[in-house]
Amino acid sequence: MASEDDNEVMAINEKLEALVEEMSNTKSASLIGLLNNYPMIPVSAHVRPFHIYWLNLVAGVIFPIGLFFYFRIWAFRVRLAKDMERIIKNNEQIQFIIQKINK
Repeated sequence: MASEDDNEVMAINEKLEALVEEMSNTKSASLIGLLNNYPMIPVSAHVRPFHIYWLNLVAGVIFPIGLFFYFRIWAFRVRLAKDMERIIKNNEQIQFIIQKINK
């Protein structure tokens, strides 16, 4: 993975925040409840710890510190995958509620 920021995750996070902001004025209590179930996405927790390439190399060479950073990044990637699954599930439920409201 590149050392720069993950632009896709940042874009998803911005769109998600805009969606929640837009729909927060609804009168539907069930829709508000589902909006509160959206996870907070840590946009830079699953990328390399340093933006400078040689610092990442030094951290990887120093074995215990490199392992710490590797497992930390791995744990946040797993968490990000689970958060994305929760977002998809919430989106399906919200679509169902919106269709129910519009009928």
